[in-house]
Amino acid sequence: MDQSPFSDGVDMNETLPRMVLNQAERLAGRTALRRKVEGVWRDISWQDLDNNIRAFGEGLLGLGIRAGDRVAVMAPNSPEWVYADLGSMACGALSVPVYHTEGVGTLLHILQDSQSRFLFIHSPLIAGNFSITWASCRTWRGSSSSKDPPLTNAA
Repeated sequence: MDQSPFSDGVDMNETLPRMVLNQAERLAGRTALRRKVEGVWRDISWQDLDNNIRAFGEGLLGLGIRAGDRVAVMAPNSPEWVYADLGSMACGALSVPVYHTEGVGTLLHILQDSQSRFLFIHSPLIAGNFSITWASCRTWRGSSSSKDPPLTNAA
């Protein structure tokens, strides 16, 4: 008998952010992510992951981002990338990943081509260089940059 790999009760209509937030509800105090701080690995709980995803998503909604808008994320692999990516999707936006070492010219092309309305950017250097030319991107809402983004209970 031919069986689909999805016949084990998986709801294929459930979104990735919803699955992560449901998992966070179940595993609130357990470790979801880790980050290295001054040579020491620090745990980030599922509850902190949930809080940060919601904070990023609510922030985007507060800035006027709506379902179907595109939100670019330019950061190395990090908890902040996860928060921005899943927060964008949680509020109905489409996440546009941008490799964190791209130059300003390529970044501008990606933003214009994707019609991104917001950019999460990790590098203050790139953010500074980008801010000089970002006015030419007509669909733009703004950008967010932080040298050391805060974490909730990560220490």
